[in-house]
Amino acid sequence: RLAVRAEIVDKTGKIVWIGTSQQQLETKHEELGEMSYQEVGRGFAYGLDRAIDKTIGNLIKQMTKSENLKKYLRKWEKK
Repeated sequence: RLAVRAEIVDKTGKIVWIGTSQQQLETKHEELGEMSYQEVGRGFAYGLDRAIDKTIGNLIKQMTKSENLKKYLRKWEKK
């Protein structure tokens, strides 16, 4: 299970955007015979990599829907 809280802060310290996302995934990794620590780690890495991708994708989706963030970026671009 992976839970992330992200925030975008401008250079004055003002919080411009806050988002949260969490993913819970189960993966299965099998090898023939006894697994070494590298093989076990590969299984964990695969599941964690998928959870990170989904979590970050969800945060990006939230950012694209945020009217406050869009408003701030428009204002920032005019400077």
